[in-house]
Amino acid sequence: MRTFGSAMLATALVLAYQPVSHANGLALGATRLIYSQGKKEASVPINNSGESVPYLIQAWVTDFEQKEDNVPFITTPPLFKLDRQGSSTVRVVYTGVNSLPADRESLFLLNVRAVPAVSKEASPNRLTIATQNIIKLIYRPTGLNAKSAGEAWRQLKVTPGVGVVNFTNPGPYVVTLTRMKVNGQALERPGTLKPFASRTIKAPVEKIRDVTFSTINDFGGITPERKEQF
Repeated sequence: MRTFGSAMLATALVLAYQPVSHANGLALGATRLIYSQGKKEASVPINNSGESVPYLIQAWVTDFEQKEDNVPFITTPPLFKLDRQGSSTVRVVYTGVNSLPADRESLFLLNVRAVPAVSKEASPNRLTIATQNIIKLIYRPTGLNAKSAGEAWRQLKVTPGVGVVNFTNPGPYVVTLTRMKVNGQALERPGTLKPFASRTIKAPVEKIRDVTFSTINDFGGITPERKEQF
């Protein structure tokens, strides 16, 4: 288990789908990180625009189930200090320890945890709150590109069930659903479709008449709304 020492630590996990500013001005500069095959690294900026304290920043990569075993990425630096009004960069490097599929994108998570620095004079019973941003890290092999990734939502197959909506992704790109409604009722965080995979989403109604949704592109933008009627 990852810790920052013996201080009492309460960790708030935030699955970031939009640029998040938190902890008095600390912000991660992207909602997802695309790692193109052949590149030496991929990076995301982090800024501390707050006036209060420096932060200790820890970064690491897991798979989509939050497991660290056999993950072929390292972060550099893995642990560093970010001064107030300071900025830095979290870099992700592909180690090549485990080869990834060449015919589809692979999905991981970049975890960035921030803990405010505590002075020596602080009470030993002081509660230190750590915040954690988790963004998607997508490994994109040669032959796949941003333009086609931005159009992948058009290829999704949507079929209704009894109280569920079935999505099938026939393509090689990771697709993140957002702004989804079933019969006009909003669904929070409908989820992500891995390449060549299906996902069943529980609906708020039994009889499904229509489904509308958008997806999130490489830059965190929202694609046009798509509507399916049944």
